[in-house]
Amino acid sequence: LAECGARLRPISSGVEATAFEAADHSIYKFFMPRADGRIGGTFDFRRGEEVALQADASDGSYRAMLEKFDLIMRLDGMPTEVVGVTKHEGVLVTKQTLGERLAEGADTSGVQPAPLIPIPSRFLRAPRDHPRLFFVDGKPWLVADLHSKNLVRAADGGLRAIDLLAAPFPEELVAREPLLADWLERARLDPAAPLLQTHHDDEL
Repeated sequence: LAECGARLRPISSGVEATAFEAADHSIYKFFMPRADGRIGGTFDFRRGEEVALQADASDGSYRAMLEKFDLIMRLDGMPTEVVGVTKHEGVLVTKQTLGERLAEGADTSGVQPAPLIPIPSRFLRAPRDHPRLFFVDGKPWLVADLHSKNLVRAADGGLRAIDLLAAPFPEELVAREPLLADWLERARLDPAAPLLQTHHDDEL
């Protein structure tokens, strides 16, 4: 990366990637694999002591990275193109449209992408910003980390995701939690579904 030359200007560096701005104002991100071959991030799930599921951030994979880019596009995020993977180092390179950064630490809790559904606290604990539910082809996913550094303002004035952390809900663990499984099914049909299913008096 130190040899990128004058055509790419370094603008940020994080745990997962280093970002550069090109002369045409495109953003190139270089995702470096770890020594064990893992790359990016995802979630690992386990049954919680006080909640149905505990989700912990963990090292990801190339498949998880591609799924993340797909999610960004599904959420009407910034256009993201996978340029390629370097042959020897395994560095994953992407290209995104430039957006205007938000103020450092800006509160994004009220401007999350519309399709995302808040998750009742009794069902999930995830030590990340703004954990939400999103359905991909009918399957529930956990999407998080859409904080001020991962949202930008596009040329049309709208907010667009440029990065996030996500993973599909684990089917086996969900099946062991009837209340969670019931809510997920109802939320799939109605994003405003309440925590518990309601019954009319004449059904009791």
